[in-house]
Amino acid sequence: MAGPGRRGRKSWTSADEETFLRSKLPAYLACQANKAYDTFWPETFHEFFDRWPEQAHLSPDSVPHDGCLTEIQKDSLKNAIKSRKTAIKRWYRWQTNVAHLARSGGSNGVLKLDVTLAGGDELKGMRAPQEIEVYSQLHYKSRIKSDADAAIEAEGITSRGNKLLMRKVVTREKYSQETEDIKAEVRVKHQAALEKWRQTRELNKAGIVEQVDEETKLKALSELGGHLDRIFRHLSHKTGGFKFSCIAGGRNPITGEVVILDFHLGETDLDGTDFHVHYPKFSDVQAAYAAFVTEALCEYFLTR
Repeated sequence: MAGPGRRGRKSWTSADEETFLRSKLPAYLACQANKAYDTFWPETFHEFFDRWPEQAHLSPDSVPHDGCLTEIQKDSLKNAIKSRKTAIKRWYRWQTNVAHLARSGGSNGVLKLDVTLAGGDELKGMRAPQEIEVYSQLHYKSRIKSDADAAIEAEGITSRGNKLLMRKVVTREKYSQETEDIKAEVRVKHQAALEKWRQTRELNKAGIVEQVDEETKLKALSELGGHLDRIFRHLSHKTGGFKFSCIAGGRNPITGEVVILDFHLGETDLDGTDFHVHYPKFSDVQAAYAAFVTEALCEYFLTR
């Protein structure tokens, strides 16, 4: 598996700002339960900007901190405030996603070595495709990716699991703001995917595919590197030191985009590099495999 990513920038919040936002978290959770934020957002924004005026965050050269502003400067300030409000909303959604992950993080892993080596559990069916997943499959690169990447960078997120969670947050935000034309397109595609799913479900009533929810997929991905490491180290020992390189690909369970992962066991004595570093054109291998996986997945869903 690819190693840990570089440490990103620290969160956009200062220590005092984060303390303030956290003090409002219980109120946010109460609103979240009722899906009613009519008073929460205006009050939170008012208090936040009263303590930390957005003007103070901007360069005095672009927006003066004192005095009258030109129309262009007013527009710049307005846009900055809008971006800050979006960041605050995203901060709360992110905190609740992380909290959800943490509550389940203490449980045993979802990947069991003995189960894997025995060929897996009995499989019982497939989860119905979700409308948000279809949206992501159709428009992730063109309408979601740049905002998701910016949010990940702004929050200094480095772990794969937390990146997936943030992409899920941003994807839902973007879809809620989409035009009716885009949503209509997604609904048509979703209905077609749903019909294929129903047909497949009928064929699989005897039970050959395990129903795996999104949280389980997310956990499995986070555990995959350690799982492969145990398997290949055992095999290396039994074979007298064989080296292994593994490449895999599939759909990101949150965003729906194709992702390629690689795992390597074995390093050169000279410089301690594994195959993906030792072979300068390994990126070409990844690109070719990504093209293969994309085509294979399309054929899979079209024939289901």
